[in-house]
Amino acid sequence: MLCLFCNLSNQFNTIEHIIPESLGNNDLILRKEVCDSCQKHFSHVENYVLSKTPIGFWRTILGIKSKHHKLPKIDFAKPTKNKGRFPDSHAANDNISFESQEDFSTAIFIPDDKTISDYKGRFKYVLTPRVLNELGRFLGKIGVELICLHDAQMARSGLFDEIRKYARYGSLKEIWPIFHFSRGSIEDLISYDASGNEVKEKVNCYSYSINQISSYTILRLTVGTDNWCICLNDMFPTPEIRNLFLPHNLNLIWYFERRMASRTR
Repeated sequence: MLCLFCNLSNQFNTIEHIIPESLGNNDLILRKEVCDSCQKHFSHVENYVLSKTPIGFWRTILGIKSKHHKLPKIDFAKPTKNKGRFPDSHAANDNISFESQEDFSTAIFIPDDKTISDYKGRFKYVLTPRVLNELGRFLGKIGVELICLHDAQMARSGLFDEIRKYARYGSLKEIWPIFHFSRGSIEDLISYDASGNEVKEKVNCYSYSINQISSYTILRLTVGTDNWCICLNDMFPTPEIRNLFLPHNLNLIWYFERRMASRTR
């Protein structure tokens, strides 16, 4: 069997978790589909997403421990200078961090020259081109693997050639657009199950779906109140895909190439 992403006959000694274990996934896995080399590469993408993006923020707020049972933390600090193809620094970003505590609270760390009152209860986080690039690759990888879970031949078809390539290798030309909408509140993520003399608290860590509308195949990944979506077989779908998520307003998040070039001067 050739690897789903690199199309090479490499070693297949490890199990691929479609959604990271550090988001709470223990059983959504692939065997003998993603080679060890690609899995190692994807671990770098996942580490970035879980430590530098809103998905990592929700993991920290919800206290989802890592596969090594460590409490999560998220550092939203941006670099002072841009390096690489996709800019990541931004003056409007608040360089703060969050860390889960054993008592289920969350600690907030702010720069030494700031006080909590300076933020007036709101923190600004900028989805830079670097963030969108890594999020897009993360979502693309999950989407292709979910399709593979049910139909390995379909996942390897020409329909998904571009997203497989983007997820594995990224792009030097264009960021794959992603879409977003918010739903509910943090209170909606918690439920209680009374059984006998015990009451168990349940936390909804994530949910997902593969949706079809017209010719478009769309992944939706929900973490916290954030819903992240990506079209897996067309980089630029028509606004028709918004009908999948009504009455919620599906927002496009994207940087076109010229704007990224102007940011790097």
